[in-house]
Amino acid sequence: GQEVTKELDIEYAGTSNWQVLSVTNSNPHLDVKYEEAYRKPGQIGYRLKVSLKPTAPAGIIRDALIVETNDTGAPQFPVIVTGQVQPDLIVTPANLTMGTVKPGQSVTRQVLLRGKQPFHVTSVEGGAELFRVEKPEGTQPFHKVIVRFTGSDDPGTRECTFKIQTDLADES
Repeated sequence: GQEVTKELDIEYAGTSNWQVLSVTNSNPHLDVKYEEAYRKPGQIGYRLKVSLKPTAPAGIIRDALIVETNDTGAPQFPVIVTGQVQPDLIVTPANLTMGTVKPGQSVTRQVLLRGKQPFHVTSVEGGAELFRVEKPEGTQPFHKVIVRFTGSDDPGTRECTFKIQTDLADES
């Protein structure tokens, strides 16, 4: 991932001694800083900077920062932080179902790989004798991995796990 920073201006109109005392953050993937931006008669401004660290896992972020002030009438207020961290690589579907297959019948399905940037599939590992996987070639942001299953005379459920390696950092 990469670090993303957003800024929010907090403006106050009232007594000249108002100040932000602290900002409480319970999310380890957010870095929060604040500074006084200006102070005029009856007006005070602060700038709040919230950075999402590159270590943040993929998924939805929804957290409340608590801004504490010296105002006895409103000693604190929340600032809601929302976002969605997209993974560098998305695999669809994550679980592939081949359906009911008769002995000797073959079924073909596709697994789609979508990256934020062009990438190369370096290897496909795993498999079983009834499953065949075609490794896509080239470097591009989107790949189709073809999976073929051939039914056997031995009835029952078959499962197989494949590991797809790419040249993307920290992805497989």
